[in-house]
Amino acid sequence: MFTTTRIRGAASWWLALAMLAGVFAAAGAPPAGATTPVRGSFIGSAYATFANATAGRVATTLGRSAVVVVGCQGTGGDLRTNTVDSVNAGKAFKAQQTYTTARTMRGDARAFTRTTAKVEGVRALGGLITADAVKSVAKTTATHTNIASSTVGSKFVNLRVAGSAVQTDVRRNTRIDLPGVGYVVLNRVVVFDAPGRQTLTVEGMRLVITKSNDFGLPVGSRIVVSHAVSGFDRDEPTAVIGGAAYATSGRFRTLELTNQAGRSAAVYLGCRDLDRPKQTNTINRTAVDGVAATGSGETSAEGRTTTTGGIVAKTTAKTEDLNLLDGLVTADAVRASSQTRKEAKFSATADGSRFVNLKVLGKPLASADVAPNTKVDLPGIGRAILFEKRVQRSSERVSLAVKMVRVVIEKDNTLGLPVGQIVVSSASSSVRDF
Repeated sequence: MFTTTRIRGAASWWLALAMLAGVFAAAGAPPAGATTPVRGSFIGSAYATFANATAGRVATTLGRSAVVVVGCQGTGGDLRTNTVDSVNAGKAFKAQQTYTTARTMRGDARAFTRTTAKVEGVRALGGLITADAVKSVAKTTATHTNIASSTVGSKFVNLRVAGSAVQTDVRRNTRIDLPGVGYVVLNRVVVFDAPGRQTLTVEGMRLVITKSNDFGLPVGSRIVVSHAVSGFDRDEPTAVIGGAAYATSGRFRTLELTNQAGRSAAVYLGCRDLDRPKQTNTINRTAVDGVAATGSGETSAEGRTTTTGGIVAKTTAKTEDLNLLDGLVTADAVRASSQTRKEAKFSATADGSRFVNLKVLGKPLASADVAPNTKVDLPGIGRAILFEKRVQRSSERVSLAVKMVRVVIEKDNTLGLPVGQIVVSSASSSVRDF
């Protein structure tokens, strides 16, 4: 049975409209207690060891070992891991095992980024610094109203500096002078706060060389051990860029050669590097016993917004005076360039990639004659891939990886070298929708 109520007067009409509006508003509102996911983008990365370019050959050996990276979109709850069995830069630095992890989660109540870096069996500066383990943990948690960070879990195990034991719970940013060498900063913690954004950087150790020494480390050298970064930004970019470049890199079955052949002059392009200053890196020379020798290496990485509102990511790598496998592959210069772009559509180009005076097995090859993905057999050794180019494209992203020289060393080779590969002048870039 229906009942009709008659409403009189203008005031009554306004009351009726208000009642109806309330009914429709209630019908479209979310259920009581419902929440929406915490909006924003993730920040995070970790690596086990690093040395700056001033450190020379030590920088090549340490590189950024066991790197893991969190993109703006996060890991979707997955745990990313990396490990390196050992790191050996002679008297300057040694470690037995390295581990890194990165994970993000997003829910209705909170979102977080957590990264860790752990280095075991640390021996630095000829034993001036030793530790069974150095672990850094960085975690940033965001709710709808707050962003906070924590270093809980960071620790040292059996740390000794200049022969003296150091307590497990080291105060933040503790500096200890190293007579005749420089100083070390333990448990280095840096927090960056801005409206709607926070990042946390944790480093177990930062060694700074200020004096001439017997460890092969020039003044100005820096070595970082156990580096972890976490963060969260309430802004969400319209597009995500990425990339990396390095002059040389190698991986072999023997740890000794792998340690010598870490990524030299490496630069990395992150999703937050858009419209920031161009990154560059250099190294004076690279040498891997019996495998490779080069002169200077230069790399760059940048992301920018075009005048028409497009997005561009670009990386380059240049290596001079290349000599691989005792002269089997030589060149005055080898340059890789990778550029990806999002405008009305996605595109990629390797324009600018080239060889100068390239010779393979003693035969000159003009740069214009080297087609992408050219394969050359190296009798008794393996093969060389020249101007290796890999493009992936879809309606949502594009990526381009360029490796100008990749030599694959196979078993039972005439040089007596272990199985492995070495890459010269590598550049990669990508652009995708957020």
